[in-house]
Amino acid sequence: MTETSSTSSLREAALREVADTHVLIERCLRGGDAAGPALLDALLARFEPGFGMVTPGGSRLDYAALAAFLGAAAGTRPNLAIELADLRVLHAEGSAVWLTFREIQRMGPTTTQRQSSALLVADAGGAVRWRHLHETWGGAAS
Repeated sequence: MTETSSTSSLREAALREVADTHVLIERCLRGGDAAGPALLDALLARFEPGFGMVTPGGSRLDYAALAAFLGAAAGTRPNLAIELADLRVLHAEGSAVWLTFREIQRMGPTTTQRQSSALLVADAGGAVRWRHLHETWGGAAS
């Protein structure tokens, strides 16, 4: 089956969204002059109000819990560096993209890795937003 240009554009937009969101997450958690309420609002606008997440520890977060976590954690990790690897679109159809990626977080001598699966959905205006995220602790993809 051949990929349509709209599906290809959606795939590209979803991959960009994952990368851009993690840049904002890093900036928010690091803090500094650029961090603040405007940055937090811009970050949270990337998630649908019905967003749901399963954390690496198995807890479930909804949009309100994510907003509370990010608000409380803003500026608490000044040495944080986030790197993404192994970004792969598994399926794209209609307005939805299912993808996986590995998130590597470094803070000083400590490195953690999460293996993630996410569902992103384009709204009527074409903006891609996060609908669901499932993270597990893990290293390099096989």
